[in-house]
This record gives sequence, C-alpha cells and structure tokens, in this order.
Amino acid sequence: MKNTLLVIVALLVGGCAATSSLEEKVVGAYERKIGEDTIRLVFLKNGVRKGYANGKKAEEGKWSAVGGEIHADAGDGVTSVLSINKDGSISIIAEIYGGGKRQDVPKTEHVTFKRIK
Repeated sequence: MKNTLLVIVALLVGGCAATSSLEEKVVGAYERKIGEDTIRLVFLKNGVRKGYANGKKAEEGKWSAVGGEIHADAGDGVTSVLSINKDGSISIIAEIYGGGKRQDVPKTEHVTFKRIK
C-alpha cells in the first residue's frame, strides 16, 4: 500500500512539473513572414498573448497550457491550439470554436512561428 501511494505521489508531482515546464517553454516571442508582412506572437508569463503585424500591436488575448498543448484565445470566440516543436518553434494544429467544437488542421497546413526570443 505504501509503495502504491509513493507511485501515485511521484506521478502527481511529475505531472505538475511537466505543466510548469510547458509554460516555461512557451514564454517568449515568435515570428512568421506572410508575404511582405511579419507577424509576431509574444507569450508572457502572466498568461497574456500579444499579436503584432509589422511591428504594430494588432491584438491581445490570453493563453494557457492545457493537456500538453497551448490554447491561445484572441477574444473573438476562437481558440487556437498550438504545439511546441522540437526546434522550439510553435505550430497551430487546431482551432476550437464557440461551443467547444475542435477542428484539427491538416499537418500539411500547420502554420508555424519561429522562436526569436
């Protein structure tokens, strides 16, 4: 019984550490060029996400780590679901629409932002 309890505690602590680690990994700035435009996403420690187009602030919303993914809400009823790639970049892998309906983005259409800071 004591061994089972120790295993459960170890799993719980490990799970908490993984979430914290994901949040720490995503904090920073990411960019992507779309035609002649440069889009920058900035994820802050306090859960705020800011979006810039060509250096001018375009939007602001909240972000959080949910089940190993990043959920970024821009306040328009759509939540972008992002994953962190092995190279440190982030990719939009799905969208969650009002009412909670998730629509995955085909892998060939993932939008990827390169980490710059």
